[in-house]
This record gives sequence, C-alpha cells and structure tokens, in this order.
Amino acid sequence: MTRIGSLSTLVLKTQATNKYLEARLSACMDCLGKVVQDGVEILKSQCLSLILYTHYARELTFQNFCVVFCQMPLLSGKLVSLAINAVAHTRRHTQLLAAAGKRVIEIAKRHDEGLDVQAVSVIVNGFARAGLRDVALFRHMSAVALRLIETKRSDFGAQAISVIANAFVKVHITDEMLFTRLAYACEHVAFSDFTPQAIANIMNAYARHDNLDNKALFAFLSKVSRQSVPSQWESRHLALVVNALAKVDYKDDGLLKWIAEAALARPTSSFDVQGKYSRKYSIYVPLAQRTYQRTDF
Repeated sequence: MTRIGSLSTLVLKTQATNKYLEARLSACMDCLGKVVQDGVEILKSQCLSLILYTHYARELTFQNFCVVFCQMPLLSGKLVSLAINAVAHTRRHTQLLAAAGKRVIEIAKRHDEGLDVQAVSVIVNGFARAGLRDVALFRHMSAVALRLIETKRSDFGAQAISVIANAFVKVHITDEMLFTRLAYACEHVAFSDFTPQAIANIMNAYARHDNLDNKALFAFLSKVSRQSVPSQWESRHLALVVNALAKVDYKDDGLLKWIAEAALARPTSSFDVQGKYSRKYSIYVPLAQRTYQRTDF
C-alpha cells in the first residue's frame, strides 16, 4: 500500500509539473510570438521610413533598395502602394516595381482588405507613370476595384476615379466592365467633390477608351461642369473637355456654350502650350470661342 500511495503521489506531482511546464511553455510561446510580431512591425516601420525618404529625396540608395526589396513579402497593400509611388517617377527601378507587382497580386488573390480605393489608384497610377504595361497586375486591380465598387462605393471620389481610368488608358488596357462600373460610381459622387482637373481627366480617359457608350456619363459631367465656377478652370482643362467631346462626337450645346464663355473670359495667350500639354489640345478651345461667337445657342 505504501508503494501504491507513493506511486499515486508521484503521478499527481508529475501531472502538476506537466501542467506547470505546459503553462510556462504557452507563456513563452506567446511571448516569442509577440517578439516576432513586434520585430515584423519594426521591419515594416523601417521599410516605410525608407520608402517615405525615397519619395521625398527622389533617390533610392543601394542599401535602401535592398531593404525594401527584401521586405516586400511582408508589406501590406498600403505600404506596397507607397513603395510603387516612391519609385514610379523613373524607369531605373523596374526590378523593384516587378517585385511590388507580384506582392500586389498575392494580396489581391487573398482579397486582402489592405487594398483600399486609394491603394488601388496609387498602384495603377504608379505603373502607368513608369510606363509598365503589366496586364496581370491591372487585371487584378480591376477585380479589386470592381469588388470595392460593390462594397465601398462611397470611397470612390472623383479624384480616384479619374486616376484609375487614366492609368488604364495610358497603358492601353481596355476594360469595359471596369469603366462601366466606374461610370456608375462617378454618377453617385457629390458635385462638390469634382475639380476641373478631375472632370477633364475623366472625360478625356473615357473618350480614349474604345467601344464605350459615354452619353450618360458625359451628360452627368456636363451638368457638374456647368454648375462649377468658371474662374476655377484652367485653359488646359477646357481644352481637354472640348477635345474629349470632339473625339466621341458628343454634341452638347449647353456645355459648349459654358466652355466658350469660360474661354472668352481668359486671355488668348493662356491657350498656348502649357507644361506637358501639346498644341493638339490648345486648338480646341479657341475653336469653341469662335463657334460661340458666331452661333446663337
């Protein structure tokens, strides 16, 4: 009986010891997990700092390139978009952009919530600015945008819509479904959210996209334009809108009259070449001026 009692006591002690060790092990694993997670967050923060430095300094050192490149698999959609935006101004970093593109596709396949409307617009705009026609990337970004239009339509402002649409046409990728749904989202944006630049860029993008019925969208943007303040419009914005109307042969006497009035209020010299805009745009508004002067609307 003594042996049995001693054995029972030993078993109980062993069980207690095991429970204690299990608890300690669990606590250690939790602690280790937190250390690892904190380390990942530190790496992400370090990478973000380098990205932001690159964005403002416009220079990517080899050391920074290595850090960003190696940490790319850890980055969220937001941070990848920042990385793309930071280096998209030059074609010297195509290797980094290619890695960023792969990471974006991985995130998109998982339906990761880190890819919001702003991130999508920044990513496609960055690749378009860099002149990289990554069809797979743009298709995945289209799928994300379509999903966001259904779930978070209110997040689509005029600026985001104009950026996304122009990025697709800039790299010559047609996407009727995306442009149709973007037009739908556009028509639900508050008038106050539209700037002359956003209006002009959206109309220009849709005029350059083939096989689209732009009448409803152009009618909506015409109404938005005519309720805006003419003095806020620069000559290049007026020129882009008239050029878009001409491209799709959209007849809108009310908008043309409004543009002509806004154009007549500006000096003729303002329709010369401005910045990156070429003379092919500058000829349209003076044409609208002359049309308005000799036409009774």
